[in-house]
Amino acid sequence: MPESPGRAALDAVRLTAGYRAQAPVLSEVTASVPRGGFTAVIGPNGCGKSTLLRAFTRLLAPAGGEVLLDGRAIAGLRTSELARRQSLLPQQSPVPDGIRVAELVQRGRYPHQRLFAQWSPEDEAAVARAMELTRIGDLADRLVDTLSGGQRQRVWIALALAQDTPLLLLDEPTTFLDIAHQFETLRLLDSLRAQGRTVVAVLHDLDHAARFATHVVAMRDGRVRAAGPPAAILTEERIREVFGLDCRVIPDPDTGTPVVLPR
Repeated sequence: MPESPGRAALDAVRLTAGYRAQAPVLSEVTASVPRGGFTAVIGPNGCGKSTLLRAFTRLLAPAGGEVLLDGRAIAGLRTSELARRQSLLPQQSPVPDGIRVAELVQRGRYPHQRLFAQWSPEDEAAVARAMELTRIGDLADRLVDTLSGGQRQRVWIALALAQDTPLLLLDEPTTFLDIAHQFETLRLLDSLRAQGRTVVAVLHDLDHAARFATHVVAMRDGRVRAAGPPAAILTEERIREVFGLDCRVIPDPDTGTPVVLPR
């Protein structure tokens, strides 16, 4: 379900958010997610990256400000409508006991179900395509809780893809994956972007962000410090400001994208 070009897909407007009995994690954050792009959210641990994704998907209610989806406040959207327009791969997801891979991926179709027509050829095709894209067809009958961490991560990505939303948000999607599967996953996300979807991913590897993202949001201490194209954000000065890391940034000899070399 690709998106048409136009205004930003998501906007955080002076967003303040956090958790009970704690100081706010996000403090008056204003940020936009360009439609049809691959936005990488980067920053040190604890800076608010995951909290921002939770607020973007209404899993966390803001204490101040608002989140706009296609220019509309998500606070006023029905849950079913929101689930058909955006999907989230969280950092950690509990696995239901005794569930098989194909059954879990099928749950991504729940937002598309209707009362009197609960399963359709479109649902079947979406699930099959998601499993093909993530290369988990041979795992279809396996119990999810018997899989390795990397295999589980691919299953969760398949569930998010089966939801078939124009906006896909992922919190550290390459966690538990070996380097080959990391690149396979990022290439998949890049291909989805090329087909018109909007992708937002929290990434820890700055070289991955430089190579695959079209837009970078750099955070520190609950605030956005900079946002823009990777080459403009992933500079020695900015990385020192955001991460406190002394480094060199050189162009990749093949792609020309920034490569970060810690000193």
